Amino acid sequence: MRTFMLAVTGLVLAFAGCSSDSSGVFEVEHPRAHVASLALVVPSSLVAGQSARAFATPKDSSGAPLTDRPVTWSTSSASIASVNDSGMVSAVAPGTAVVSAVSEGVTAEASMDVMAPPPPSPAPVATISVSLSASSIQIGQTANATATLYDANGNTLSGRVVAWTSSNVSVATVQANGTVLAIAAGSATIRATSEGKTNSANLSVSAAAPVPVATVSVSPASASLQVGGTTPLSATTRDGGGNILNGRAIAWSSSNPLVSTVSGSGLVTAIAAGSATITALSETKIGTSLITVTASSPPPVATVSVSPSSASLEVGSTTPLSAVTRDGSGAVLNGRVIAWSSSNPLISIVSGAGVVTAIAPGTATITALSETKVGTSLITVTAAAPPPPPGGGAGWRGNEPAGMTRITDRGFNAVVEDGFDSYGTASPQADVPFTIVSDGTAPHSPNNVLRTTYPAGFGPGGAPAHTGIPHTEYSKIYICFAVKLSANWVGNGSGVNKYLYEWTTVPHPSFFFAAYGSGSSPLEPRVMFQDMVVSPNPGFVAPNLVPGARIVRGQWQTVEIYIQGNTAGNADGVVDWYLDGVHVGHVATGIQFSSGTTAFSTFEIYPIWGGGNTSPAITATQTMDWDHLYVSGKN
Repeated sequence: MRTFMLAVTGLVLAFAGCSSDSSGVFEVEHPRAHVASLALVVPSSLVAGQSARAFATPKDSSGAPLTDRPVTWSTSSASIASVNDSGMVSAVAPGTAVVSAVSEGVTAEASMDVMAPPPPSPAPVATISVSLSASSIQIGQTANATATLYDANGNTLSGRVVAWTSSNVSVATVQANGTVLAIAAGSATIRATSEGKTNSANLSVSAAAPVPVATVSVSPASASLQVGGTTPLSATTRDGGGNILNGRAIAWSSSNPLVSTVSGSGLVTAIAAGSATITALSETKIGTSLITVTASSPPPVATVSVSPSSASLEVGSTTPLSAVTRDGSGAVLNGRVIAWSSSNPLISIVSGAGVVTAIAPGTATITALSETKVGTSLITVTAAAPPPPPGGGAGWRGNEPAGMTRITDRGFNAVVEDGFDSYGTASPQADVPFTIVSDGTAPHSPNNVLRTTYPAGFGPGGAPAHTGIPHTEYSKIYICFAVKLSANWVGNGSGVNKYLYEWTTVPHPSFFFAAYGSGSSPLEPRVMFQDMVVSPNPGFVAPNLVPGARIVRGQWQTVEIYIQGNTAGNADGVVDWYLDGVHVGHVATGIQFSSGTTAFSTFEIYPIWGGGNTSPAITATQTMDWDHLYVSGKN
């Protein structure tokens, strides 16, 4: 897992602490250096129960270590790996956790794996006890030999391999399961051995007059076959006491050889649909099995092969796959139903005809299913080569395309400025209008910033306040602003935390930007669409260029958005978005705002908390601050 670090560096110029000596020379105290990056070292893996220290070294913009800066530690899952205030990481349970360090708003993350401890070694066999179900039997009879294994503490052991031997196989043999068969009169020692330990029991075999067959049983007692199929039957002879008699002759016959036949060894072959009774005869005693024969069915699918077995696609491109079904002999089976599916529809989807469409970078396995058999193709999706950033630069308004016409440029220093309506409220959630507050850390204008306040008890699906400006219709819109969420920001349960809308003309489809994430989980910068003719799949689009991009709570960040509407009748709109000058998102597939050529007409600051009533109200007041909003347009 790669780790991404985002840092926002503010430029603060301060002239303080100036003094002069008698010669008139001024001395200037240098400002305290800011943390620009964190060098994070985290153990890559630990066994559950182990601990190791993680190290985070704050550095200034030149890479020099800063030794006097506090570091705050956290983990994505304390049930897998915990971390204390000094960076000591403790492995709790198997899994993967992300360890994070923060110093002066700069964050570094690294993942580590927790592995399960090895299982204990089994106890060795120390002694063996051997017993026989009967110590004296007659020729042709059987006895059961049993071995009980113990460890050094006298505990019974199970699941161990036992090897059986007979000291005199001409008198008695013993099978792997401990069944002893008497062959001739005499004596034999039945021995059990396991893990180098051995013990035995003595057996006496005596001669006896042949016992007549009293019963014959055939197994299975019934069976169903398709024409051409076969099944083996077995016959067991027993005396009047139910003892098995071995070595007795069996004569097999079929009541209807036109339906099924039987060989001298009891192998039944299905000839035609119907039923027949198979009889086993031994010394005037018989046993039977009823055989039912049905017409043969088409051979089942044995294998499914998908071609090509792998493919590489760019986002937005497609490729057809084909599936071939075969029977057990390798013959192609035509006309079989194929069900297509994707292991990760967020990466690639597949149609019922096997056409794969690339959605986002990553890998997905496309599966073709036919009659429980599957074939697969590995699809690797790479990001489509994005166009160069519209403005070609970084920093404040660094990615604004050339030739744009300013719509608004406001620093939020007054209640009404630059064409916006007054700061209003958005019922029914709360009567909490926007306010202008002072923030000395505001990065792009004097100290005043615009504040949206979400009071404790505020429910999901609404905005405390909103304001906007209708503007000349443009087919291209550029938006730039700085924003800061309060450090205690709790994401809505639906994961949607909206900032702004850009609306088109009737039928009023829209585009909005959001910090996607619920509770205290990481917040992703995402663009989303509503009421459009064609929307990307999925409609909530995550960064497809920098998957690790995050909106950081309690920290000023610069957001830039470029929206290019579709041409008439086409889904060829384009959206690019940037975080602190980094091009983190690009979508140019499946965007159609309207049936005609897109005309954007209204911009709104509309900070809606959530997309619906999907979670309880927030429990503590939280804020969203804006600094210096700039919007421009172009046709």
